Amino acid sequence: MRNLYLLLTGVLFLFSLNSCVLTDADDPATISGTITDTYGNGLPEVTIQINSSTGKENIQTDSNGKYSISLPSGGAAVLTFSKEKFTTQIREIEFKGGARKVVNLKMTSLEEDSYFDIKASNIYVKKINGQVFASISTNVNYEAKCNDDWVKLTKSSSILFIDYDTNFTFEERTATINLVDEYGKTHTIKVVQEAGPPFWVTDYCGKDNKTQFYKDVPFITFTNDATIKSIKALSEELDLTPEYSANKRTVYLSNLKIPAFTPVSISYTAESPKEEILNGQFDLKAYINCVNTTTNTAQKILFTKDSKYCWAYTYTAGASTLIQYSANDLTNTGNIAWEQNKYSTVSYNRYNNCLYISEKSGSMIAIYDATTGAFLKEIDLSSTLKGSTVFDIEFAENGYGLTLVNGLLYAINSADKNTCRLFSADTSLYDPSNPQKLIVKTIATCNEGKTFVLTDKNGEINNVFTIDASTKSMSSYYNLRDYFFAVSNAYPGIVLGSSKEVTYIDFSTGLKYNIASNYTGNRTSILITGDQLPTIMTSVFATISVKNGEQKKFELSNGAPSISNAYPSDDGKVIVITFNNKIYLFSQELFTKNSNKLK
Repeated sequence: MRNLYLLLTGVLFLFSLNSCVLTDADDPATISGTITDTYGNGLPEVTIQINSSTGKENIQTDSNGKYSISLPSGGAAVLTFSKEKFTTQIREIEFKGGARKVVNLKMTSLEEDSYFDIKASNIYVKKINGQVFASISTNVNYEAKCNDDWVKLTKSSSILFIDYDTNFTFEERTATINLVDEYGKTHTIKVVQEAGPPFWVTDYCGKDNKTQFYKDVPFITFTNDATIKSIKALSEELDLTPEYSANKRTVYLSNLKIPAFTPVSISYTAESPKEEILNGQFDLKAYINCVNTTTNTAQKILFTKDSKYCWAYTYTAGASTLIQYSANDLTNTGNIAWEQNKYSTVSYNRYNNCLYISEKSGSMIAIYDATTGAFLKEIDLSSTLKGSTVFDIEFAENGYGLTLVNGLLYAINSADKNTCRLFSADTSLYDPSNPQKLIVKTIATCNEGKTFVLTDKNGEINNVFTIDASTKSMSSYYNLRDYFFAVSNAYPGIVLGSSKEVTYIDFSTGLKYNIASNYTGNRTSILITGDQLPTIMTSVFATISVKNGEQKKFELSNGAPSISNAYPSDDGKVIVITFNNKIYLFSQELFTKNSNKLK
């Protein structure tokens, strides 16, 4: 009996000892398992990050998806299972020392776990353009596409913005938006727009620059029959009496006259037969474009011979500029850096399409290409001019130029290497009481650049001389008693003006046309009409027709008494007018054919 007791006591002692070893937290433990996909296949190369109290460790599953790791002691651990294109999973476990913990796991792919939820897959919109949005809840990337050009898409986070155009057709239309996710799955949104057309404006005078005020009657065209309930100009008292087309869809403002230099905003309220109300506004201006300048009075505009460009030379006491503009719309197309302490003035040579920039000191002239603005060369005329400064040079069509230097008349021949010499000392060009004093004060050209025109402008014009640029033969006109003049290369004549009269002398026929006027001002320009006789624009902003004597005085803004200067292009298309520190570009036809459009 005693032996049995001892045996049982020993067994219990051994069992107790063994139990103490298995539950000792300091004994090593093992974690193992198998990672499979949705179909039970073992997943190789799954990264397992074990984060326990003993540290961090990374292992990977083998080709069968199995893994095993030994930890030095029991405790707790966080296991993170990750694999490319699969959803990461995390497990938190606790284990005792000496334990063999098994953690098996089934991993699903990102594609299997993806979701794409569109809150509204059918969207209905009105016929007038606008924007709607679709809310999209997803955990994948996607592209949004629509082949219908009346719909534009913009993605922003979980919102898809949908912009749509106005429906001008008579039928309902549908656009399909395809949302293709990164796994190639396609989801769709249907945008259904109600049938049009809406009561809307389809066209108006000046829209997209397809029509222009100076040659088109101002109009507004609607999609349906329209009745103007009210119409007004925001800042001007204008005649806005509406006239309707036969189908009542177009409204004309035939009596409208607007100021030349002030844009006009016109607002209106129109009503359709269905009592739809439409409020709108559009702007009209008489000029093509305008740009600001640094000064109002001291300017010179030089058109190139092809009338594609004009150069604006503005000068002040502190700075000068020489800027090239397009003669179509007055956009800035280039410039020449003006050296304030070096350059004096600029002239244009139609023979070689060059700008001749005179230098202040010496008889040097810098030559630039008038189309590209590129510097070409510098010429030195000091051997003839003895260092005197050259100011304005007037060039004829054949490249022959005349300039006044120190009271003498010189010729510069650009067709012959810019040679310079003293021009003919014809006694008629000199003061009879002082044979050493040249009476010529200004030089210009007319008749397509074939004829020089010289005047003795010095308070009063008594003498005008013409010189044939080819033969150098001269004609004289005496006892004129006028105060200002203008010539144009489009006409073979000269306009002379005094306080109450303008005179046009046609050099080709010898005919003289006298027109009495209260609108002569103190400067004139010649507008090209397409007829043998021109129309004159005066500094008080009036036109006088040489052909029939018709005279029109136009309104100037802010009570200004006159414009600064006017420079018509030789092709008769445009005219540049300087006024109130701005350069304005107009069509010449506005003043020669459509002047009834101006106030």
